[in-house]
Amino acid sequence: MIIKAIKKINPNAEVVVRGTDIDTCEIEWLNGTTPISKTDIQAQIPVVEQEITQAETDKETRKATAKQKLIDLGLTEEEIKALIGVWFMKMIFQLRNSLFENQTIALIGV
Repeated sequence: MIIKAIKKINPNAEVVVRGTDIDTCEIEWLNGTTPISKTDIQAQIPVVEQEITQAETDKETRKATAKQKLIDLGLTEEEIKALIGVWFMKMIFQLRNSLFENQTIALIGV
């Protein structure tokens, strides 16, 4: 959250934050990044929290809208769940294949 607040003030900031509490964390400014006061950073935290909350709300709204569109096309709840499950598994297999492309994996104890 602290780094997101810093990036809200200075998108180009290069920084390391040790800790999660703005009052007690250690902030290391890197590569000539101009330091930002903890007071200014703290002022941005509610803005960042609201943006995160809004993004989660938007995601849920898009999911509900997509589901309703599928229902409007005549799919049942069970068909939608099956479709989402197939899509999810396909994405997992694609991710796995891209991560382990050209690598040999040894399964121990199988």
